[in-house]
Amino acid sequence: MTPRSKDTSGKVPFAKFIAAQIDMHTMTQKQIATDLGYANPNIITMFKQGITKVPISKIPAFAKVLGIDPEHLLRLAMEEYSPEVWESIQSIKGHLVKPNELELVKLVRSVVGVDPDKDTDIPELNPEARKQFKAAAKALK
Repeated sequence: MTPRSKDTSGKVPFAKFIAAQIDMHTMTQKQIATDLGYANPNIITMFKQGITKVPISKIPAFAKVLGIDPEHLLRLAMEEYSPEVWESIQSIKGHLVKPNELELVKLVRSVVGVDPDKDTDIPELNPEARKQFKAAAKALK
């Protein structure tokens, strides 16, 4: 999909999402451009119109400036800009997890005897262990 082509997937195009976030923000486009390291605020207009893609390397800073989830912004950009690359990353790394979810993953790893700080899968749970884990998770509600 080219930056200006019509999206028929039902998803909000990245440029439209960015435009809405910027339009709701209290900062001016000049302030946003400066915070992202750009001298010319016209780049922000170009991002909003989909004329220029937001560089992936700018996603964390852009998310911070706009006060939005950087993982969500990265996913939206990658799904539109490089869907094959994003699919490959997800097939290898799986879905991104939030900090609180990562804390739970590390806890489970440590309980089952896997180094919690290494990106290692845990052993498959037997039915009884799965039942116990489910009961423990329900207790968190």
